[in-house]
Amino acid sequence: LNTSSSGFGQFYLTAFGKITVNGNQTVSATGAPISLSSQTNAIQMNAGSELNSGSGDVTLHAPGDITVAKITAVGAATALIESTNGNIFDDPSPNTTVIKADTVNLSAVAGKIGDSGAGAEIDTDTAHLFVTALGDVYVKNAGSVQLANITTGGDATLTATTGNITSQAGTKTIADTLTVVASAGSIGTAGAGLAT
Repeated sequence: LNTSSSGFGQFYLTAFGKITVNGNQTVSATGAPISLSSQTNAIQMNAGSELNSGSGDVTLHAPGDITVAKITAVGAATALIESTNGNIFDDPSPNTTVIKADTVNLSAVAGKIGDSGAGAEIDTDTAHLFVTALGDVYVKNAGSVQLANITTGGDATLTATTGNITSQAGTKTIADTLTVVASAGSIGTAGAGLAT
C-alpha cells in the first residue's frame, strides 16, 4: 500500500495473501474505520508508515505475523491488532511504533507480543489495554493506563513511561512472571492493587 485516503468513508482491504504498507506511506480516513485483513498470510507495516483513522476504529487481522508501525485513532476509538496463528512485532525502527487509541486490544493467541530487545516492545498510547497471548508480552505505554484482561501463557512486562497503572474493575492480569513498571507514577490505587 502507498499513501491513500478514503476521505470520510470507510477503508476496508481484504487480501488472500500478505498485506504490506510501504515505508513512509499513510493510509487515512476522516473519522471512519480502517480495516486490513489478510486471509492466509501476514500484515507488514514498514518503517515510517501510518494508519490514521481520525476518530474511527482501526482493525488489523491476519493468521500470520503482524508488524505494526504508527496507528492513530483519536477520541473513543479502538485499535484491534489480532494475529490468530502468529506474533505481533514492532516495526524495524526502534521506538517509532505508537498505537494511539482510547482502547488498544492486542491478541496473539498462538504467539508473542513485542520482544525483549531494546526498542522492540510494542509502544502504545492508550487509556485501556487488553492483551491476550500464548507467549511473552512486552508493552510500553505513554501515560496512565488501565489494564483490562491481560492474559498470557508466558511472561509479561508492562511499562508506563509517565502516569499510573491501574486495573479495570472485575479483570485480572495473568502471566507466568509479571513485571509492572510505572517510571514516573504509581501502581494500583489506595486499597486496590493490581488484580492478578
